[in-house]
Formats: sequence, structure tokens, C-alpha cells
Amino acid sequence: MNDLNNWQQQAHYCLLQGNYRQAASLYEQAIEAQPETKSYYWHLGLMLLLQGQEVDAQMTWLWGMTEGEPDQVERWTAELAQLLSTEAERQEAIADYQMAWLVREHLKEVAPKNINNLLHIIQLSIQLETFTVSALTEFQIINLLKTKASAFNSNLLLQVLQKLLAYAPQEPSIFMFAEVCLHCTPNPQAFIDVIMLAAIKIAYVFRQPTLASRLAEQCLSINPNNLEVLLHLASFYLDSKQYSKGIKAAKRCY
Repeated sequence: MNDLNNWQQQAHYCLLQGNYRQAASLYEQAIEAQPETKSYYWHLGLMLLLQGQEVDAQMTWLWGMTEGEPDQVERWTAELAQLLSTEAERQEAIADYQMAWLVREHLKEVAPKNINNLLHIIQLSIQLETFTVSALTEFQIINLLKTKASAFNSNLLLQVLQKLLAYAPQEPSIFMFAEVCLHCTPNPQAFIDVIMLAAIKIAYVFRQPTLASRLAEQCLSINPNNLEVLLHLASFYLDSKQYSKGIKAAKRCY
């Protein structure tokens, strides 16, 4: 372990080649030589996780954080979270979506309020066909978005909203998710476009114009003079026999 750069390059090469056992062995040797270097624990735990040894991975991370002061633990947790996020992105890039999901699930344990990570988990779950609507409640993502508990990627949020509306547009929790998306983004028009496409499908394919009108109403609350939304909303109202509202929306559109 004398040549620091050499063995770290070797460990990284093993990671890229999928030789996680050899990479773990190198980090174990590094910990024996320099037990005070905390980053070795984070990497060793990750190598164990990539081998499916989830409990051992968690124990390794906890072991690295023992006897740390609160400010140290906070810093170390941030380091571990960044490492897991980087690895999840790498797994997604090589199309190992199951492993990316697993890494992000453990990142959720380390940083439960990381909105971007939660969005990625939802996206991966939909792709893996394991998503359940109850996850929105379990993750508390609607409240996290409302309170802006952490910074988030608006483009990622838009992608997830689009997939959720395609997945189960009639679910009440997805409706609430769409509502909060409109109010927390700096670019609501892109979200209005996605929501209105879903509303049209709900109205004319699923034949639920009342639900479609509720989605359109949310879009209108953000942009009251959007002619396209008003036009569709008037139609949704009429199809759901909300005639007075339909006439009012049509007059506003005119």
C-alpha cells in the first residue's frame, strides 16, 4: 500500500471491470494500513454492496463513522452520499438499472431528504416495473417538494411527472404530485404541457372528464390566461355536465 496512486488506480480499474471482490480486498488492505482515512470505509462498503452484501456494507459505513463528532459525522455522511450518487449514475450509464436502484435505495437511507435521489428511484422503479403508487407517500416526496427540503433538478422532475401520468393518471396521489410540481418549478409552462396532454388522455381515452378538468384547473391556477388550457377546460366541463363552468370557461377563452 506504499504506492497510494497505484493501488487506488487499480481499485478503480477493478470497479470499472466489475471485479468488486478484488477492489474490496484492496480497500481492506488500505484500512489496515491507514485506519484513520475514512474514505476507504465508504469505498469498501460500496464494493460489498455491489457484491450483494448489503448488511456488511452498512456495517462497514457505520464502523467508519464510530466515535465521530456530530460535525464530522455530518461531513462523512455527505461524502458517502456523494460516492453512492456517483456510483448510481455509473450503473445507470451501463444500463444496470437493478443495481442502480439498489445503490439509490441505500443512498435514501443515508440522505432521506435528497429529492433528486427519490426521483431517480421512482424513475428506475417504473422502468423495472416494480413501482407502486404508495411509494409517493412512503418517500414523503410531495411534502419534500412543498418545503423544498433540498435542491432538485427540474428536468428530472418533469421526466418523472410525465412517466407517472402515463403510468397511473387516475391515482389521487399522482394528481397531488402533479399539483405540487406546478407550484415548485421555475418553468411551469413545460409542466403545464405535460399535464394537459395527460388530461386530454384522461378525458377522451379513460372517459373521465371530471378528473381531467381538475388537472386543467391546476394548470389554469398557474397561468390564468392560457388559451389552450381554457379551451380544453371548457370542453372537459361540458363533457362532465358542468355546464355553467363550461360556459364561463368558454367566455373567458373567447
